[in-house]
Amino acid sequence: MSEQTVVTTSGQQRVRRAAWGALLAVIVLIYLSSLQTIPNGSSDPYMIDVGETQIALNIWGTLHATGYPLYTILGNLFTPLPRLWGANPAAAVALFSALWTVLALSLFGALLRRWGVPLPLALAGVLLLALTRSIWVHSVVAEVYSLSLALLMGMWWVVYGLAQRPLRHRLLLLGLLGGLGVFHHRTLILLAPGLLLALWPDLRAAGWKRSLNWLFQAGLVGLLGFLPYLYLPLRANAQAAWVYGEVGTWDGFWFQFWGREADHLVTAPTSAAAWQANLSGTLGTPAARVHPAGGAG
Repeated sequence: MSEQTVVTTSGQQRVRRAAWGALLAVIVLIYLSSLQTIPNGSSDPYMIDVGETQIALNIWGTLHATGYPLYTILGNLFTPLPRLWGANPAAAVALFSALWTVLALSLFGALLRRWGVPLPLALAGVLLLALTRSIWVHSVVAEVYSLSLALLMGMWWVVYGLAQRPLRHRLLLLGLLGGLGVFHHRTLILLAPGLLLALWPDLRAAGWKRSLNWLFQAGLVGLLGFLPYLYLPLRANAQAAWVYGEVGTWDGFWFQFWGREADHLVTAPTSAAAWQANLSGTLGTPAARVHPAGGAG
């Protein structure tokens, strides 16, 4: 490789890094401009659990079902830092949400580039995702979903971003991230079929016997995601100031773990009209969630 080529490549890399840095800086400024810095008093569906989360992540409390102990532990470790710099407790928790979204967006951008998406389109794609309504809202309030998004992007990065690494290592790392993710928010289990489909050629190439063995090992590693749940009875038995439910008892713990209090929200439609309404709502959600600013991006 000639010296001229090296200089040109180095210059292009600097331009790419500068572009990504500028984009993330813009996103951070947008999030900071709309960050919730006051105790929650809103009854909007987006905000139902925010006040509780603002409290629990500042005093080592516990959250509503399904408990979200990983989020709670990490949040309580994080919030003292912005408070040292003058942020109030409500803003500190919102900053915690923003941190995870910025990480998720960075991984999403890296994935787009790994898939060969041209830089301008990759930048636009990240901005569009950042400014969709649900992503934006959950990045500036005290909510659990930004951590879910970061774990989701992390799993896809293991599949595609680390494609040159040994398959067994990737499966074990997927097991860890997947376990943390599913025990954090159960809906992440829906990623499993897609992840397996993406890895299918590698699994076939490795041979089914070895692949099944490695998948079993990954499943065992995933069980480590349960460990943060020990936090719930520990805080209950320590008589913490903010404990949700009766997680200090065996029945209360599993009631919380399985989210039984929300069973009434997870029901099948009872008529053809209800099915049609659900389908229309689901198909219309993506367009409705794109903020005009994000659409312009």
